[in-house]
Amino acid sequence: MELILTEDVPNLGSLGDTVQVKSGYGRNFLIPKGKALLAKGKESKELRHRVEYIKKLREGKIELAKEQATRLKSINLEVVRKAGSEGKLFGSVSNRDLNELLKDNNFDFGRRAISINTPIRSVGTHEFNVRIHSEVVQSLKIKVIADKENIKQAEKSDENKKDLKDKDTEDIEVKNEKEEEQDIKLEKSFKEKQELKESNASKEKQDVKERKETKGIKNPKEKVQSKKVLESVENNEIKEKQELKEDKEPKEKQKKNKKSI
Repeated sequence: MELILTEDVPNLGSLGDTVQVKSGYGRNFLIPKGKALLAKGKESKELRHRVEYIKKLREGKIELAKEQATRLKSINLEVVRKAGSEGKLFGSVSNRDLNELLKDNNFDFGRRAISINTPIRSVGTHEFNVRIHSEVVQSLKIKVIADKENIKQAEKSDENKKDLKDKDTEDIEVKNEKEEEQDIKLEKSFKEKQELKESNASKEKQDVKERKETKGIKNPKEKVQSKKVLESVENNEIKEKQELKEDKEPKEKQKKNKKSI
């Protein structure tokens, strides 16, 4: 169905526009509400007068829209938003925000008349369009400014995070150095203890051997006593080796756990 609009209809057209709509929408809503007239059909004298009147109104609206477009060019739009150190906004600037800015400058076209080329999510200058009339569309610019106080806080927060990270790294390095020093001390102590035990065992064994060679064994009692001394020396050697092994095993296990970590 082809109709001539007698007033502005959102999302359809402006006064005087010839539009195509579904029959049900036209007959049940637009025509009964006086928002449109049939563009074709029986033309009475009254209908012709109404069409001429609508055309004049349309021309007047277009002229008014052009005047508004000229006035829009002269305004400077700015908005301050919270942003990160790299200029990225915490949120975005929507057509609702732009409409509020225009209202502050005595222009009210409705947020549906405003279209943004790309979502505004960063500081800088951005373009958007305002549809004042179906035949008059004006392009405008808005400058998005970062909240300086917020940027300072964000930079300070980044510095604090970096300092904490550096401190953690330094603490880990110091801890590792201390562990390495402790390992070296333990290993050195272990070697010294082992060498001392081996030296004592060797000395004791040598003493027994020398006594046996120089003095000899004169009676069974001395033989038994000498045998006991030898056995005692051998037992001490076995015991010392076992102790050295037990001391060494936890240390090796500790090193393996450390490597696996």
